[in-house]
Amino acid sequence: MQTLKFRQLAITVAAAAAVFTMAGQGTARAQVTVAGNASSTTPLIGGLTYAPGSFNVVTAGGFAGIGTAPGSTDTLGSFSLAPTNTTYTGQTFILNVDFTAPAGTTPDPINVNALLEGAVTSAGAGGVFVDFDNSLRTINYNTGTTFGSFQFSVNDLTLTPGAAGAVSIVPVTGNIRAATSNPVPEMSTVVGLGSMLMGGGFTLFGGVIRRRRKGGLAAA
Repeated sequence: MQTLKFRQLAITVAAAAAVFTMAGQGTARAQVTVAGNASSTTPLIGGLTYAPGSFNVVTAGGFAGIGTAPGSTDTLGSFSLAPTNTTYTGQTFILNVDFTAPAGTTPDPINVNALLEGAVTSAGAGGVFVDFDNSLRTINYNTGTTFGSFQFSVNDLTLTPGAAGAVSIVPVTGNIRAATSNPVPEMSTVVGLGSMLMGGGFTLFGGVIRRRRKGGLAAA
């Protein structure tokens, strides 16, 4: 009888673990819409300027690219470079990214730092390299009905000035990787599993107490 009760409890625990495991396993192929805005308050020098941008992309296989033509709705902003005599090496830049979808993202917003390198002449020689911190940042989210995470990173870029008087524009691009989406377990399911576990535990515990009492009476 004791072995049977232990088996019943083990089955109950295994069933609960299976449900929570299935709920917690992300599906990399799930489509996740990731949207947001990019901006910066960093003052820039010379002929280098930055314009804010926005993005709204949908992942496939857990991946989505951010960054198309300047002025589109899928960039992290863009840099413009005019040919003026300026040395950029040693300058810094901070990109601010604020996610608007999926809901409940954390951390949000995030800052991505960059170092500038290069020099430009008024004749259009030289260029600027924007060296972003390319670290993958894990962003978690919970919309109330789904939860999951994705990894976000920003790509480096290089600007080459045009001829005298010309301005070159390059978009800031990034990547979404390993995006997952999972349904949030319904409260009724969680409560039901809790009741099953508690019921199984109390049944087993009660059996142990009864056996001990019977053992004590027999010894007396």
